Amino acid sequence: MVLMEKSVAACVSAIEIYNKPDFQHREETFSVLMGSAWELMLKARILKDNKNQLRSIYVMDPLKTKTGKPTKRKTPRLNGSKNATTIPIKKAIEMVSPTRANRWTRYVPKTSACCWRSGITASTS
Repeated sequence: MVLMEKSVAACVSAIEIYNKPDFQHREETFSVLMGSAWELMLKARILKDNKNQLRSIYVMDPLKTKTGKPTKRKTPRLNGSKNATTIPIKKAIEMVSPTRANRWTRYVPKTSACCWRSGITASTS
């Protein structure tokens, strides 16, 4: 339940920052924090549905033998700082609700996920 607690904390922080009238870049900060809260909530649900097995939210790669052939055993993919890489948001949505994932991805361009994670918003001017 640690992920759910972090999700709630990120959500509350997003709302608190958005309600500050003199906070610079409050809309962008709100978007990043609320997006993070939503992603944490999805991954907490996936963990709950899979008996808290961390493997369910990690990107898993097959181990390789000395000759380079893949084996049946899998290990979490590590990022640059040697931490396990978690599944992308699109896959998390598909795991929680496959029918909603199909509807969501129909209307959201592929680049929006990158923009959403980095807090970039489209300019209307």
